[in-house]
Amino acid sequence: MKRCYSPSSLNKLDPYRLSFEPKCKRFLNLSDLTTCHELDALIRPTMTIDFEKEIFAILPFVRDDLTHSLIIYQDYCSLLPQPPFPIIKQILLHFHFYEYALFKDTLYHLFSQSNIKRQYKIPCATSEYSLLPLTNATKKDTIWVNPGKIMTLSAAGPQLFIELHNQFSFPSSVESRRLKQTMLISFLAHGIIKREHSYQLPRANTSLTEFLDLSFSPLTNHLLGELHFHDLPGKRGSFSLIYQDLYAEESQQKMRQK
Repeated sequence: MKRCYSPSSLNKLDPYRLSFEPKCKRFLNLSDLTTCHELDALIRPTMTIDFEKEIFAILPFVRDDLTHSLIIYQDYCSLLPQPPFPIIKQILLHFHFYEYALFKDTLYHLFSQSNIKRQYKIPCATSEYSLLPLTNATKKDTIWVNPGKIMTLSAAGPQLFIELHNQFSFPSSVESRRLKQTMLISFLAHGIIKREHSYQLPRANTSLTEFLDLSFSPLTNHLLGELHFHDLPGKRGSFSLIYQDLYAEESQQKMRQK
């Protein structure tokens, strides 16, 4: 069996990084013990997130009976000794000082104002990229994936696989149709936050793909082909106003409880 992962010769000072063989299609299947054991032998935990690099995916990884997170970047991965959800909260705080619960409720409000059906899976979105949960956001075994880095969705029998732009692939427990719906919501959330923090806004008819600076893929083009900047829910400043109102309301409730 060909090993799909190899230690990086370029990162000798950082033993926690792992580079990918560029021509190897990777399938991280939790039922494939050989793959898991090879991966486990090649990486060690680190305590930091590389916020300067765009995250492609965050996968839960059980090690020593504890849930860790395998963070996939363009050409390496890191293993953090905590589940994915705490990492998601750190990302929101790092980029925009958002608290996840208030962030989620704010998006609920914006989507409802635009007659978008209430979403069960709310993504994590920054001005740089977004990450969507495949299942319940707070569960330890939930995979988070960057929709802008999904190249293809392919089926192998009843199993759906997500392949990223760096050729890293992994199985999905979510059917293709529902995943595409969540991807669309995630792109809208990304657009809302990028609009909120942009100094200069594009023309109203700018394609959403261009505004979000997404890498091309037939899948992304299919999902966003007819959407433009003016299709984003609300307008610039809407998110901040709702977030501030919810924050003030929460603060008042805490004061009354004292």
